[in-house]
Amino acid sequence: MKFLLLIVICSSITKVCTPPKETNIYPSWFECSSNGYKEAYRLNQKIGNYMVNNKKVYINFQCKVVDNI
Repeated sequence: MKFLLLIVICSSITKVCTPPKETNIYPSWFECSSNGYKEAYRLNQKIGNYMVNNKKVYINFQCKVVDNI
């Protein structure tokens, strides 16, 4: 079983989210979820303090089971 990491960026102010962005496929749930947290942190830093605070940005991720590829 493999897991696809999906990332979604949302704004609490506008109530709008981006479509899920497919990133990488991981061999375990642990690796997928660990990388989800890392990617969310990286994106939060990239978006920056001003935008995160003013648009109340938050980042969600999901690990989705995919058929063996």
